[in-house]
Amino acid sequence: GPKKIKNKNIIIMPPISPLTSKIQDALRKSNRALLRKSQVPRWHLVDAKGYPVGRLASAIAPILRGKHKPNFERNVLDVGDVVVVINAKQIHFTGKKWDQKMYRWHSGYPGGLTERRARDQQRRKPGNVLLRAVKGMLPKSKSRMIYMQNLRIYSGSTHPYEENLRIFKPNYSPLDYLKPMKQNIFSKPAFSLHPKHSFVPADPEDILDDDNDSIFLTGDK
Repeated sequence: GPKKIKNKNIIIMPPISPLTSKIQDALRKSNRALLRKSQVPRWHLVDAKGYPVGRLASAIAPILRGKHKPNFERNVLDVGDVVVVINAKQIHFTGKKWDQKMYRWHSGYPGGLTERRARDQQRRKPGNVLLRAVKGMLPKSKSRMIYMQNLRIYSGSTHPYEENLRIFKPNYSPLDYLKPMKQNIFSKPAFSLHPKHSFVPADPEDILDDDNDSIFLTGDK
């Protein structure tokens, strides 16, 4: 016979049918899709002057993916925001990384291995060091190139996105809580005279000009 229930306040709900659960799942997916379409990507501006490369890259990579948003989904690629980085030529490395860190790539032909120190890479292409750091912190899949399209890196302080930054400015940005690296009087600058490389100027302004800004989106070298 039926089981006796001592507590009369207990309400026994009927089991949910498979059809009802499928309808609920479809409604949830449609609501998430409508929410994504209603949200416009925000534009974040960060001044890279005085920031360590790793600290800055680890803060930029989640924003490109949209992990700071409550509606983040790993299989959705259009949730991320756009990040504009200025003064990329004035980033810093801690310790002796300017001389010890090496960048390597191969042309695919025999003997085509190229090696370049971080100091030389920063002097040749300001901003490429930060670009490589952010690229290495994104998923190693085809989605990485889609995320990298939301990154704009400029060596100087000028950029053509003033209007976008004003209209699509976010109410909250994780980049607002970053702190520049404390300068150590015993640390070597990014550009300094070296006995073996006397042709490198001591002042970066001698070889870099704010009027000759460059943008790096997908470059590897």
